[in-house]
Amino acid sequence: WLRDALKDTYDCFNARYTPKSGEVVKNTTQGKNEEDFTNGLERIFSESYRKLKDEGILVFTFHHAKTEAWASVLNSVLNSGFYITAVYPINAEMNTSTHIHEQGNIEYDMIIVCRKRKEELGEKSWEELHDRIYLKAKEAIKDLEKRGGRITQGDMFVVAMGKCLEEYSKYYPNVVRNGEQVDVETAIEEIREIVDTQFMGGRFDELERKFDTPTAAYLSFVAGRGDSISYNTLNKELQQRAVAIENLINWDLVKKKGNQIVKLDLDDRAEKIEGKDANEINAIDRAHYIQYLKKEGNLAKEIGKWADEMAVKALEELGKVENKEELQELAEYTEKKIGESGLESFTG
Repeated sequence: WLRDALKDTYDCFNARYTPKSGEVVKNTTQGKNEEDFTNGLERIFSESYRKLKDEGILVFTFHHAKTEAWASVLNSVLNSGFYITAVYPINAEMNTSTHIHEQGNIEYDMIIVCRKRKEELGEKSWEELHDRIYLKAKEAIKDLEKRGGRITQGDMFVVAMGKCLEEYSKYYPNVVRNGEQVDVETAIEEIREIVDTQFMGGRFDELERKFDTPTAAYLSFVAGRGDSISYNTLNKELQQRAVAIENLINWDLVKKKGNQIVKLDLDDRAEKIEGKDANEINAIDRAHYIQYLKKEGNLAKEIGKWADEMAVKALEELGKVENKEELQELAEYTEKKIGESGLESFTG
């Protein structure tokens, strides 16, 4: 749309397709690495700094699932003479967007507001900033949840990164721990640990109290993240919990394929669930089997064997995590049909 509006005024918009050679990305196919990405961003921000009035503001949006991408952005902003005054999370894209595909199931963009740095502040303890970032991120996440927002682990990371950028950049380069400077990479990696251990750990504990360990583990660390997850990523996230990847495999929730952990599809899950003893079946098993019955067109006939209060709640949670309205409808249908002798066809 920019081309249509500006092609007659600016030569750079004359090309039919977006030029790739000057694109600021990390792309191994184009031979562009992390350093190229960081240097490209710094050139953009430095030129923005040169053109911007002293009282002006620079605003851009960003999100990414990887700590190194956030480190590149923050380093580029700081090295260009800016600091970050505010960061606002906004649910800006549909979950089918190609821009966010495989980005850790992130649906929130961060609107990042910057100003020119006019003076350096005195030394600031990283421990103090660390606690402040945690509290501000926790508050922001709760606010999004209250407004009905769907908060995945990727979203929590993005919100926490936003608060990290906001607090850390104010005091850069004078953020210290034990008398030594805390660099950007260290700060961002430690915020990632906050998300993994405190935010996700708290969610897991809450779900474990509500359901059972397999269901809590699936809803906290597997659901809503696409068909597969990196083994190393998942293993790191589970380290702080009393759960291992081998547990997820033994519970017939996932399987290992190379360096990826792959979710079992509904057909495979149903086959595994059918082979379990009654006392081994948990809430997520029931939720998945009810999904399978719907897929096979046998819901009305067989739902009575699988429907209970925990199945309804598991379907509700799964619907929230995977952002699927049909699962919420299935939960409502299941709740309605519990105890009924004549079950009608599900038409949602």
